[in-house]
Amino acid sequence: MDINISDMNTMGSPNTRNTGNRGEEEVRHFFSRNGMSVIDYPQSQDVGTDLIVDVQLEDSNTGNTLDLGYPVRVQVKTGTSYFSSPGCSLDNNGKEVDGWWFSCDGRHHNYWTRHFDSFLLILVKLNDESDYHEAPEMYWQWLDEEGRYCPTRKPITPDGLQNESSQNDMHYKIFIPSSQIVDEGLCDILKEAAYNHWLSTRVASADIYNFNIEEVPASQQARYAMLLPDLTAPHVNKGYDHAISWPEALALCVLHHPSRWSNDYYSFADQFEEVPNIKEAKSSSDAGWQFAGWYYDYHFLNGNENPDGFEELSGLPAELQAARAVIVSARAYHEKQFHLAIQVIDAAIDGIKAKGIDDIDMAWLLIQKGNSLCELAKIDEATSAYAKSQRLTRASKTNETDLTAKLLHSVATVAIYYLQTPPRRDVGGLISANDNELARFSLRREAANFDKLIDERFDAWSPSGDITFGASGTLLINCQVSLDVSLLSGNVPSYRQSLSQMAMIELSERGAEGDAAVGYLSALLRAGDANRLGQALEKIKRTYDPKIVTDFIERLSPADVTPVTSAAYFKAIVICGEFLSKSRSDEWFAFLIAALEDPIIFAKRYTPPGVYRFWPTEAIKCMCSMRYQLSSNVMNRIVNSIISSKVSLEPASSEIRGLLLALNDDPARTRERITTAGEPIPQWLEPILSEAFTGVTQEKREAIHREILSGNLSHIEQIGSFDSIEPDEIVAIINKGLAILKEICVQANDGVYTGRSIDYGYLTTYLVTHYPEYSNCDIDRWWDRIIELLEKPLINNREKVSAAKVIISNIMRVPVEQARKIDARGSMILKSVDWGLLPSDGGDERIVLQAMLIAAYGRVRGFDEAIRMAACDLEGINRYNVSLLEYTANPGLSLLAACSSDDYEIRYKAFETLVSVCCEDERRFKEYSDFFSKRCLSGCSDYARGLINALYCHQNHDSEAKKLLDKLANSHPSAIVRHHANNLLSR
Repeated sequence: MDINISDMNTMGSPNTRNTGNRGEEEVRHFFSRNGMSVIDYPQSQDVGTDLIVDVQLEDSNTGNTLDLGYPVRVQVKTGTSYFSSPGCSLDNNGKEVDGWWFSCDGRHHNYWTRHFDSFLLILVKLNDESDYHEAPEMYWQWLDEEGRYCPTRKPITPDGLQNESSQNDMHYKIFIPSSQIVDEGLCDILKEAAYNHWLSTRVASADIYNFNIEEVPASQQARYAMLLPDLTAPHVNKGYDHAISWPEALALCVLHHPSRWSNDYYSFADQFEEVPNIKEAKSSSDAGWQFAGWYYDYHFLNGNENPDGFEELSGLPAELQAARAVIVSARAYHEKQFHLAIQVIDAAIDGIKAKGIDDIDMAWLLIQKGNSLCELAKIDEATSAYAKSQRLTRASKTNETDLTAKLLHSVATVAIYYLQTPPRRDVGGLISANDNELARFSLRREAANFDKLIDERFDAWSPSGDITFGASGTLLINCQVSLDVSLLSGNVPSYRQSLSQMAMIELSERGAEGDAAVGYLSALLRAGDANRLGQALEKIKRTYDPKIVTDFIERLSPADVTPVTSAAYFKAIVICGEFLSKSRSDEWFAFLIAALEDPIIFAKRYTPPGVYRFWPTEAIKCMCSMRYQLSSNVMNRIVNSIISSKVSLEPASSEIRGLLLALNDDPARTRERITTAGEPIPQWLEPILSEAFTGVTQEKREAIHREILSGNLSHIEQIGSFDSIEPDEIVAIINKGLAILKEICVQANDGVYTGRSIDYGYLTTYLVTHYPEYSNCDIDRWWDRIIELLEKPLINNREKVSAAKVIISNIMRVPVEQARKIDARGSMILKSVDWGLLPSDGGDERIVLQAMLIAAYGRVRGFDEAIRMAACDLEGINRYNVSLLEYTANPGLSLLAACSSDDYEIRYKAFETLVSVCCEDERRFKEYSDFFSKRCLSGCSDYARGLINALYCHQNHDSEAKKLLDKLANSHPSAIVRHHANNLLSR
């Protein structure tokens, strides 16, 4: 591999880096010694964070460690150069002291002062860099307080304004007092700050039990009921001890417990005459009760009694007008009506201003507006709205007791953080972005564990629809409440997470059936959760009737794509684009081609805030998924767009090559399209086009032939299929492959593994099993080298697993004598994977090798006995050994049973194997034809793929097979299935 030295990161000499690492180690040891948890921050993401200190306290009563949810980010600077600017200024107590000035650029200044977490700078002076026993001198200063900085340069743009770029060009300095020594006193300061933070954001059980909403100013009560419903609602353990007020009734509705207020046999309205029921509340003379009653109708009945009743309420005080605007805007946001959401907020602000809107209510409205602006890619306007909200909710004497102000300040700060930097899975981001203890949960570890539980249960979800996730009604209600409160508070990260959690629970709990499944998938899409949506689509696509996927994918419109959901939409098209109708696919092609024709404009419109994506690569992946719905005109436009793109698409070279090869049904015609495009072909594209549309020339083929004979396999993929490889090339490739496998074994002794672009385990074993006639009596030597690889403990088992898979699928091509050798070395082969340090293949190495040993045992002693042994002593029938049933005495019944397995991989392989077995016997194929037809036409698309794959391997198809292929070619919802069925029929 050629290495371009110019591409290497040469920042900092080794000595500088070693010094920095020594300083970080000293800081890490200091905090660890003082009972705090220290987390290394990924240096690939390092803007101004070296370590994260999780401040903890010890409970004096129990001795238990209290996690206060207060991470402090630490920037460590080590070396005498950081003490070269002495000065005199004030310390944090206002006393004049000596110290040092620390300089930074605007980028770091903005990062430290705008982040949600606290930042600490620690300067480390190593008196003797070679003496690790001498303690260094360390001094500290806060970095996140704007007032501590002095600007040293203020560049001005030509128009006299400071834009974002010019702000990043500014330089600042901050004073580090010599009196602020890193010692136990610093730990006390951190613990006090953490404890105060914990108190300000925590609502203790006793507080919830004793809280009285009547003690809250009237102007804040609606906010408390909607943003802190747990705190506001009457505590469940108190029963019905008092007549509730309208904020308490409203909070019960937010908590999805309106029956405690009214409409239940035993409710507050039933117990207290002064508490109106919901119907009475709507016509009450009290504006608060009116608001609560109509909110119930709006939220739970979707305006069933009067669709506009809630929105048309008149005579509401300013705070209730603001709350109503938030509710209506939040629903519009949820339903992707972003322009309407903004209009509602703007109208409310204009209408309430005359009455004197509360600062916190104004901040609440602006957060809602900022969320919709983000969805419309108006990032600057959104940032401005969030920044104003942040200023309005900053702690002051006027709002020091207002918990909703603290909550909304947190939401605004997190929103700005997500706009300015890519989201990172660090402690601070997890705490601040996903939730806030004031809102509903104390998330932190609970949230992470809950997500992990959902993912684990969903992985185990069986296609039969059996319940694998025992979600209680309370859990689902809690998720819904978390979603509603997040939406009302404007906490978009928490809203998206809650929406995603609910959808995954519903899918796992109730399976995927009909419109309900489509609704759950749509919720994942609305949440913008590309990973979970992809996971769900892959599973549903392979386990259920294609109608579910078709109904879902047909609802996707390019007009609904927003920056927040763009990645999820692209994921859905990549996985299920083959199910799009012709008309819908044309819409998507028109949308995707814009990513090729003008990637810069496309990125500005659809890139999520703070994230980098190269959209041409994503667009081409989507086009590959829909390639068989392409018309000739669309093909012309794609080729022209690639050639004439305003930016280099070289980063997407591999995807472009795959797309062009997939579309290459008429090379001459496609080359004609290119030459008539009227645009010069970019230099980087020429080799791709030559390979895709003209194939390998005779001259190039001869050159590759010479390379292979000399042991150079770098261009072997250009040959095409294995059938095109010459006999002398086969011998050369096998010998080269065996040499590489030996090298891998030798490297393992030294604890080394060199990754290779070619999987030599697969390549070599395939050729050895398929072309033994070219061995020149070296077949034993060839197999000895492969078996040596199988029993060698390796660092990475990729080549070993690949070789084992080839042996399983081609076991009847393995000579009996070689199968006997594999069988005899079985214990050593299995033992070898217990030593693996870097497991690959999803952790299935041992299962694959066990399946290979079963295959070898069956080749030697008979497959009926081998399968019985597998069922009794090993892992039983799995995705790797199910194909071996083909060689048993009565394969039909066993394979038929495996076709109903809950594991779709087993089911797919069993179905393909059963079709293959039946192709050998026309009578048997007719016997199973109804089963094949039912599964292929009304079952998941895996069955159709399995049928086509099996038929590809057999030259002659009986009439029943042709009838079924004809039905697939004409009516299957997958364009890929239709395409390959037509290919088989034409062959």
